[in-house]
Amino acid sequence: MDRVKTGINGLDELLNGGIPSGNLVLISGGAGTGKSTLCTQYLVHGANSGEKCLYISTEQNQEQLHRAGVNYGWNLNELTTAGNLKIEYIDVVNENNFMERIKKSVKDFQPTRVVIDSLNTFSDYVSINEYARQTLLTRGGASAKIAETIVPGRISEKTFTRRMLLTLINGLRNTNATVFLT
Repeated sequence: MDRVKTGINGLDELLNGGIPSGNLVLISGGAGTGKSTLCTQYLVHGANSGEKCLYISTEQNQEQLHRAGVNYGWNLNELTTAGNLKIEYIDVVNENNFMERIKKSVKDFQPTRVVIDSLNTFSDYVSINEYARQTLLTRGGASAKIAETIVPGRISEKTFTRRMLLTLINGLRNTNATVFLT
């Protein structure tokens, strides 16, 4: 079995040489536990090895990630200029068609490593849309009819979130990339 090294001392040894190639890995933990740092190290290691690595962030923009990388001695600008690392910030709350943008980024860049940081933002997106739908339904009129076509009442927030995440995960499984999701 091919394995993808994370570049984190001791972790690859614990994982019998790294993550099985092509796997999707959920990185979970509370705020400040190092999820984004672990994911960035994983991408930096791949980019330094000549791999194409894609970081899709829904919480930190490119400048913030570059500044954070400096604290660890990572020159993310150098890796992006070399074409081995691509960082995309997606504001899922204010941006339409973000799922299509993610698919397009993966398809166009064809990375071997992908990080999507963070899935929590996707559920926030659904919550905001559910709140907007409920507000419009309460007020009635034409707005209620529009809201009902956007997010039908029979689809719960939980179901909608699950469908959205499954669409994302299934799309990522169809690539050859090894993916970290926070």
